[in-house]
Amino acid sequence: MLVFIDADTLVPETLFVRIAEVMKDEKCLGGGVAVEYFPVERTWIKYYVALWLFMARLVRTTQGAAQFYRRSAFEQIKGYDETIFVGEDMEIHTRLKRLAQSSGGRIELITDPKVTSSARKFDKLGMVRTLFFTHPVTMFLAWRARWVWKYWYEQAIR
Repeated sequence: MLVFIDADTLVPETLFVRIAEVMKDEKCLGGGVAVEYFPVERTWIKYYVALWLFMARLVRTTQGAAQFYRRSAFEQIKGYDETIFVGEDMEIHTRLKRLAQSSGGRIELITDPKVTSSARKFDKLGMVRTLFFTHPVTMFLAWRARWVWKYWYEQAIR
């Protein structure tokens, strides 16, 4: 198994045990872990994050704060696309879903326990920039344009 955790993400002690339980099923190729954001200083962000999480569950996708893969599946889909500067977590998840569908496998979204990830970017960027930079269309159209993502790289919010 391969497990990827964002640097600003806190992992509950029981998560790795839960991942191992899920992966006992040979048909499970991998998946993701539900995310809670903390601390959230602005009220609108609470609603935005709740909406994002609802939509992610609706379309069965996950953010990359915590993802896990069966090594053979990860190698088959050729891992993360390193030419993508943002949204690579959702892009690889889409390829994993396709592999699961074509091979009779499945993917899992672990909702208990959840990981806790930092909400600092949302708080620091503000509403308009957060809505712009996290919009799927923006991500898809500019995910290979490093200059668009200067807030994630050159001017990283800490």
